[in-house]
Amino acid sequence: MRHLLLAALLIIAHASSAEPLRLQLKWLPQAQFAGYYVAEAKGFYAEAGLEVEILPGGTDFAPTERLAAGGADISVEWFTAAMTAREYGLELVNIAQPFARSGFAITCLRTRVPNLARLNGATIGIWSAGNEYPAIALLASAGLTPSDVTMVPQEGLASTLLLENKADCVSTMSYNEARELSDAGLPAEDLIAYDAEAFGTVLLDDGLYIRGDALVDPAFAEKLDAFVAASMKGWTWAMANPEGAAGIVIDLAGLNQNTLEAQVRMMKGVSDLIGEEPVMDPTAFAKAADLLVDAGLISMVPDYDAVVINAP
Repeated sequence: MRHLLLAALLIIAHASSAEPLRLQLKWLPQAQFAGYYVAEAKGFYAEAGLEVEILPGGTDFAPTERLAAGGADISVEWFTAAMTAREYGLELVNIAQPFARSGFAITCLRTRVPNLARLNGATIGIWSAGNEYPAIALLASAGLTPSDVTMVPQEGLASTLLLENKADCVSTMSYNEARELSDAGLPAEDLIAYDAEAFGTVLLDDGLYIRGDALVDPAFAEKLDAFVAASMKGWTWAMANPEGAAGIVIDLAGLNQNTLEAQVRMMKGVSDLIGEEPVMDPTAFAKAADLLVDAGLISMVPDYDAVVINAP
């Protein structure tokens, strides 16, 4: 009995000494963020001496807004939104870049937009709250501005806009909406996806960002090192165990068990985007930043060392 009491006291003492961190997700809970859920469920954060609160995203605010307001310590964010936020005075810095490749594309009905030249004049479904920037950037790569196309709000299922003839193209992620279009009965041969590679450029998806002024606290910087290492341990486990990772996301986020197949499929798709090292490549940084300048989203390419803090 005494040993059990001592063990319980040790657990309580460890929990009370854990360093708190609040992680803001880019979107609603799903396998896109499996690495963080796995790190929580498998105790990787606890082993690193951290107590991480995972905050879901949504349609009513952008992750950068919560960082700016002090409601989160770290945010999962796209490079396009993070650099645009810097342009408006929020000095975000990247502490890790788990996603080495982008899953974003402008996906069109092949009969209406059979090539990039036909994007001019097309009607395109666009997300909001900072999620529109990748589409604007890709249009810039084709020499187009938002005024050269008709942008319509993309809310709910992407397939609805295409099937109801409300758009020629929609915004898609390779691990989510691209599969949703197929599930809705739109065969792959009827669609064409214009992604960053098709445009000959670079986009950078889910990176981990913080407010730059938070780095003045050495203790916080140490927590970041531990957080990134534990998170990447979670991603490594998730990629090796997609079914288990999907199940963890469903359990921790309280999702419907009927979504397991979809979450497993998403996890496998996300695995294709994760890099070997969570460090933003300087060449990719320069190309992505140049693209944002061309799109008019930022005025100049920021200094790499001012933006990228390689935590691990």
